Amino acid sequence: MNFKKDIYQLPTPDKVYDWQGIRWEIFLAKNFSSQWVNETTHNLVLKCRQSFERYGEISLEDDYDNKSLVLLARVHFENENGQQEEFFSLRLIPAQGEPFLTEDLQVILHGGGNLYELIKDKLHFGHSESHKYIFTISRFCGLSLIPSNQNHLKHTTLSLVILWLFALEGVPKPHKDIAITAMFNRHIFSKVSRLKINNKEFVLSLPEIHETLSLSIENFGNFFPGPVAFHYPAYFFNLPELISWFRKIFDDKKINLDTIKHCWGTEIDWVQIEKELSHDKMAVIKKMHGLGKMLNGCTPLPGCKLNSVELRNDLEEAVKSSLVLKLIKLEDLEKILKKFLDNISFIV
Repeated sequence: MNFKKDIYQLPTPDKVYDWQGIRWEIFLAKNFSSQWVNETTHNLVLKCRQSFERYGEISLEDDYDNKSLVLLARVHFENENGQQEEFFSLRLIPAQGEPFLTEDLQVILHGGGNLYELIKDKLHFGHSESHKYIFTISRFCGLSLIPSNQNHLKHTTLSLVILWLFALEGVPKPHKDIAITAMFNRHIFSKVSRLKINNKEFVLSLPEIHETLSLSIENFGNFFPGPVAFHYPAYFFNLPELISWFRKIFDDKKINLDTIKHCWGTEIDWVQIEKELSHDKMAVIKKMHGLGKMLNGCTPLPGCKLNSVELRNDLEEAVKSSLVLKLIKLEDLEKILKKFLDNISFIV
């Protein structure tokens, strides 16, 4: 297939895959503890990351980028509108380096203790340099350039698998028990891990933390991801439960219209939100931006009987986490990803 002229002036891709008329071009946008390779790939990574802004005000770069490997994929394909492109990005963060560990590894587990200490004890038998053997997948995101539907991404699942597999090639392998972690919103992972071809569904099945460590699931039922959860509650907490909690504290007069107008700049249409919860969760997520401001205010909120600490404690007690934690040894993850591609006759 002859693809349209490259309007982005991207460098030569590090790897190219062709499958059923679709082309993936993979670019190493940044290697571990190095500078960004190219300004164009850097800017496209940041454009992809803008998709996270639906959850609230977010920095498109952070300190973890300094020590991470970052990839960009461009996907060429055709649809009824002609030749199209999608871009995807993924980051692989080593636990080693500054800032030390990753957000995933610092989640607080049921009964106390963080994920890093658990992996260190159960997988690496208390090894003092366990941090050298743990990597975290994060910031998987995409950008659609389809004119008819800017929010629709057709090739999310395969792009995740391909980028993940390519990222693993860059992992130094000094130890047989290298562990890869990934923390996803459960609803989002359920969608991106499924691929339907000719009415047949293929599922990317990855073990959760308790399965890899042979522990009871009760230890991981409602782990707490840390303060970041309160900045982006629509991502980190169960959305229907979050809305119910929000409505309840309003009905109980713990907050009032002054609180809402201060944090949202407008009133909340509760009836519309209830309708959208069943068919347009994205619309609800975008309307919840003000929750982050409400939960993290440094000054007293107008019309609010609780301070921000009390609000956070109330929320954490009332609403379940929306997250799923994945943990898998690198060699097992490579096998799973390659098997998934083999099942659809995708040659790597």
